[in-house]
Amino acid sequence: MGKRLTILFLSLFFVVATFLLRVPVWFEVKAQSSTAITNTNRAYEILQLPAQYSTNYGAKAINDKGELIGNYWIPPNPAIVHAMLWRNGVFTDLGTLGGDGSAAIDINNQSDVVGSSDVARTPDRLDTSHAFVWRDGQMIDLGTLRNGISAATSINNSGHIVGYVSFPAPLSLSHAVLWDHGTIVDLGTGPFSSASATGINDVGQIIGVGTPPGSRDSHGFLWQRGVMTDLGTLGGSVSNAKGINNRGQIVGVSTTAAGDYRAFVWESGVMRDLGTIAGCIATPGCSGSDATDINDSGVIVGQTSIDSAGRVHAFLWKDGTFTDLGTPFVDGGPNNSFGSIAYGVNNRRQVVGMAFGPPGEGLPLLWSPRIGEAAR
Repeated sequence: MGKRLTILFLSLFFVVATFLLRVPVWFEVKAQSSTAITNTNRAYEILQLPAQYSTNYGAKAINDKGELIGNYWIPPNPAIVHAMLWRNGVFTDLGTLGGDGSAAIDINNQSDVVGSSDVARTPDRLDTSHAFVWRDGQMIDLGTLRNGISAATSINNSGHIVGYVSFPAPLSLSHAVLWDHGTIVDLGTGPFSSASATGINDVGQIIGVGTPPGSRDSHGFLWQRGVMTDLGTLGGSVSNAKGINNRGQIVGVSTTAAGDYRAFVWESGVMRDLGTIAGCIATPGCSGSDATDINDSGVIVGQTSIDSAGRVHAFLWKDGTFTDLGTPFVDGGPNNSFGSIAYGVNNRRQVVGMAFGPPGEGLPLLWSPRIGEAAR
């Protein structure tokens, strides 16, 4: 791959903190009909979501009711982003906590959405962005610790929320945190110097990423029953835990001893390299993959190199088999930059993500199984 495929929620969070334009608190617009895109040799059909306001950030997560969330920008300024919810043919702008921008990161089966939002600024304020939960049409500020910047990254079906608080100087580090029905709990950093939580399942197991002491690299972790455990790597120096299901299976990305970025699944103490799509086997320069989510049946989604030219496609992995989910754009483009990414999968095997093509043509996507495929 040669390029890092680890597109973290943190990058979007820091973009949100720089928004300059104020827009209405929230509104709804009727969606156009989704457009099917030919994908004749795949097990899934790509359905392009309508994009009244265009988006370069894609659809980020989907619950088992088929409701999905993402982040859209208002042309012509690509730095102006708001969280959005798409359900039953309606887009809803989730607004902000009084600041300029917001970013949605996860949604549960109760339609609760979590993420981060700018807050109203004052000259001496350091906590410029706070974690939020959007529930029943209202964005609720989850607060922070010690004037830090906070972000919520995952919510389970019991309403437990995880994320992080990034403390200002002189600390300049992050702590993983849990919001337990209104109470913020500092999970600390465990064996790391800095840590952020990225996911929580219905059992209460929490995953995240931390920085080992004296290192600039990151390692994925599992937190359960008060203990934060380093998941290690696939032989390299970096790993990141991105998704966890209710069976305790964890997926993410790690470097190998050769320096390649590979998707992994971690279970019962063992991290397994998922490899790459079949066409990349034994092809020089075609070596990268990245897992972003896993459902309760063990279906994994993410992104993978498809050739040595650097092109990347969304994938679905099940029982050792990769499925290339394709892209609506003609493969190639300037510097082979056209492709797709999958961010989330629900228990109906619906997959959400984005396609990227010509400048300004990033598209949020929903891949829906053909009839009979979801039950397999």
